Amino acid sequence: MALYVALIFVLVAADQVTKFVVSLNGGVDMPLLGRYVAFQYCQNTGAAFSSLEGKRILLIIVTAVLVAVCIYFLFSKTVASPLGKIGLAMIVAGGASNLYDRIFKGYVVDFIYVRHFAIFNVADSCVSIGAALMCIYIILHEKRQKTEHLAV
Repeated sequence: MALYVALIFVLVAADQVTKFVVSLNGGVDMPLLGRYVAFQYCQNTGAAFSSLEGKRILLIIVTAVLVAVCIYFLFSKTVASPLGKIGLAMIVAGGASNLYDRIFKGYVVDFIYVRHFAIFNVADSCVSIGAALMCIYIILHEKRQKTEHLAV
């Protein structure tokens, strides 16, 4: 379990450090992959794709509840697979880091700009990758449950 807690702390630190570094150069558009990907400072008061903009309290409550639920499942025996636990740890890290920003700054710093798509941060990536891992875990778990049920 210590491994998953360590993963959470490392990912939160990575997100907070990158946001801090980008904030030092606020507003500077630095191309990374030609004109398709760039670092660009943005203060997001909403959620994904700036949805729910200005709904800070709602976002704080929803994020806190979702992080708490993921922490519960991470420490319970419900999810036994390392794949599922890594997915949950990544969701917790991303959610907690963005939650910290919303509570103490009033906004989340986004800075990875994929042109014609979105602007996001390390925490958002953690949540997205963690959610994908959880989907894979659930599909594999269901498949294994059906196989075990048929074998009985």
